Amino acid sequence: MYAGAEQRAIEDTQTTTATVSVAVLAAAASGFIVFAATQQIIAGLGAAVAGGMIVGTLASAEVGIYAVLAASFFDGLFKGMSPGWHSLLAKDVFLALTIARWLWDGMMGYHKFRSLRSLVALPAFLFIVYCGAQMFNTETASLRAALAGFRTWVLWIPLFFVAYDSLRRPTQVRRFILVVALLTLITSAYGIVQFRIGFGHLEKLGPGFGFYVRFGGGEHVRATSTLVNPGVFGAAAVLSALICLGGIGFIQRPQWLRSFLAIVAAVSIIGMASSGSRAPLLALLVAGLAFIVLVRKPQLVILIAVVGLIMMGLAGEFAPDVFAQRYTAERLGGKEIIGRVSMPFIKALTIVTRTPLGTGVASGVGVGRGAGLVAEPVRVRQTAAGMIENEYGRALRELGIPGGLLFVFLLYRVLRGALTSYSSLIFARDRWMAGGLIGVLISVLAELMVGSVLYLAPSGPFFYLAGGLCERLAIMEGLSPSAAQQEAGLEAAMRQTSAPLKPQPH
Repeated sequence: MYAGAEQRAIEDTQTTTATVSVAVLAAAASGFIVFAATQQIIAGLGAAVAGGMIVGTLASAEVGIYAVLAASFFDGLFKGMSPGWHSLLAKDVFLALTIARWLWDGMMGYHKFRSLRSLVALPAFLFIVYCGAQMFNTETASLRAALAGFRTWVLWIPLFFVAYDSLRRPTQVRRFILVVALLTLITSAYGIVQFRIGFGHLEKLGPGFGFYVRFGGGEHVRATSTLVNPGVFGAAAVLSALICLGGIGFIQRPQWLRSFLAIVAAVSIIGMASSGSRAPLLALLVAGLAFIVLVRKPQLVILIAVVGLIMMGLAGEFAPDVFAQRYTAERLGGKEIIGRVSMPFIKALTIVTRTPLGTGVASGVGVGRGAGLVAEPVRVRQTAAGMIENEYGRALRELGIPGGLLFVFLLYRVLRGALTSYSSLIFARDRWMAGGLIGVLISVLAELMVGSVLYLAPSGPFFYLAGGLCERLAIMEGLSPSAAQQEAGLEAAMRQTSAPLKPQPH
């Protein structure tokens, strides 16, 4: 057994080294070619990064996951520097390549599509089909808008299955944590700086940064970092902090690495404060409480309270105007929160009484900057237009009662699968990691009450990646009875198929 584990570790190291080497060569070649053609350093660097990520994704679905996250974290920067279809659909391209590699791995027998036997598979399939049918709702006036709306509902669902099948070993989980930590450290630190200096420096980099004017002005700047708006930045910082907290327990050594993850979590919380986002703050409180309960460390309450006070003090020092304008007792009061959640949902209930089967996905949500890139204006019917800032309410309004129930059922299955996996874990480090991942799920589910968090990146990718990875933890331990039986049965079948025939006794 140990020899086999050692051999797998050697093969994993060799594969990683080969993938990195080829990706670096591709990046260098792409960057040199584009720089030679354009004589622009930024264009050359962008081409180098894109080339390396594409080659890495084609070589490994795991690298594809990291490419999707990187494209998500720097989405606002790409769109600002070079507006167009190439930057608008960059995430989609990396996602498509990642899915293609996942499919290839499955057909080659590397993972045998075990994720398709999970509790999430059936509701995910039904939900995608149903959303596809809603593209042709009678209220639909533009198939372009319907395609964009369909994308908002289903775009990131495949990442659940990719994560489940591709992140199979603890070393991969460790890499996942470190990649998230690095991305959030860069973006959160820059967000804090951006809050202090404003958006003026960005306007020199590209024409698309004029979009940020609405988030700054006078002394009250809401940082966007490298993402598309302050809310997306705040949500990304909170979800990353939860993954880093899980990583502190999962990574046992070296100690400096655990300290690094704690620092990154703290910086990300300060970054969230600089964005002035209220929903991520409240979601963090709910998810943080769930994390403490799941890891079964009551003493963490005191530690987190002390650290929280320190972080709030630092956040107030770095972003005093945000606290004065956004984080006030009035804005975070119970009445304000209840009204913010209930009013959009009540509006959706009113609409669904008139259209029980929904108004269709062509509401204009998801069109965004793409509307300015098409020759003809995108038309949306008045009865279907408008944004419901409560994703549960938007599901009822666009997808009708059947679609709304199916949407909730899908989310329930993701959360239930994660909790079932957590309940089967016995090793403290795995339970700690599962607590962080479940915290991500709970945080997103809470934020869905005030916006389209599952459509936006990296919140949407984080949700499905966390769900798939959390379910996989139990299989890594070999403690899930059903999963263990499936694995054993498949391996036995493979051995029987490949074993030579033996004469049977008469």
